[in-house]
Amino acid sequence: MAISNEILSKIKVDFYRGSDNQTLLFYNQGQEELFWYWFKKNAIKYEPKDKLQVNKLKEGIIPSRCFGNSQVMAYKKDKDYCEGFVEVKEDFIFHGFNVHGIFAEDYTIAKNPKHFKYSGGKLPSEYYGIIIPRDFMIKENKQLIDENDATIPFLIYKYFLAQNYILIKLT
Repeated sequence: MAISNEILSKIKVDFYRGSDNQTLLFYNQGQEELFWYWFKKNAIKYEPKDKLQVNKLKEGIIPSRCFGNSQVMAYKKDKDYCEGFVEVKEDFIFHGFNVHGIFAEDYTIAKNPKHFKYSGGKLPSEYYGIIIPRDFMIKENKQLIDENDATIPFLIYKYFLAQNYILIKLT
């Protein structure tokens, strides 16, 4: 189910107002417009899952490494991996997380909530994202995931390009 124009507009305002636009870089204006159209049509809203059991996790959940932590969890714990944006007190932040059904399972925040608290100590109230297929994630980042590397990159833009919305190759 597509997200609303209102939500997409808020995401874009926060994306361009904050530092996320220095992380997720577009190659040109045409790709940027297509990306947002694709995101609007394919993103799903997820509710935060309460009380994730993170104390016994053997996987090293590193603060401020949402994309890497979530990919490690997806690979080692057979979870779905999602990238998109979290809403925290009406602000949207570029983020990686896991999903199960309609719920976001955010191990990065659950394990390190004090490192994430935002806007007066608030945690995410809603998640919007696109599931990155496991085979795509493994193809792109398996070695880094196996090594639990601190620099496991996000995948949403590469996945967008692979969906044939734009016919160019990333180098």
